[in-house]
Amino acid sequence: MFPKLLFITLFLIIVCGTLNISTLELKITDAKLDYLNGNYIDKNTYAAGLIDVNSTYARLPLFWEVLTSFPMDATLETRIVRYNSPQDKRGSSFNVKIEICNIHGRLYQYLPPFLIDLTKAGQCVQPGNYSFYDAGQLQFNKFLSSRDLDGAYRFNTINYIASPSTYIKKIEIASKPV
Repeated sequence: MFPKLLFITLFLIIVCGTLNISTLELKITDAKLDYLNGNYIDKNTYAAGLIDVNSTYARLPLFWEVLTSFPMDATLETRIVRYNSPQDKRGSSFNVKIEICNIHGRLYQYLPPFLIDLTKAGQCVQPGNYSFYDAGQLQFNKFLSSRDLDGAYRFNTINYIASPSTYIKKIEIASKPV
């Protein structure tokens, strides 16, 4: 029993060390809505404002009325920009595109929590009134390597919910490592 346990422990240490899994945690510091498509979301019901909870956590409550079902080919397209210092103006960027209506899709589990809640039944976002205590953000810190994340001063993400035929929402989110 002991040799088997030792082997499994060593195997996990080697695999996790090889993968360079980051343990970086992020705190949202700003969120700015840039665009809402009025055919999909009632602009009069949309409300999202950042609430600073403590030094390591801020939540992003979201209230909105979805008027029309999102297309089954809707995606979350995100540009992640990493800045190394307050003086860094350009940063380095990564792009990711995730199908939001395909629960078996690549990286689906890293979508913002509100999108997972809206699609976990295997459907795309349906009409209705929705309220989220914390909409969250794309959990890129869980799938990018530590080489891409460690030592960063801050991150900005530009997030589009879109399909090939239309844009539904655009929001920019800033976050800092904690």
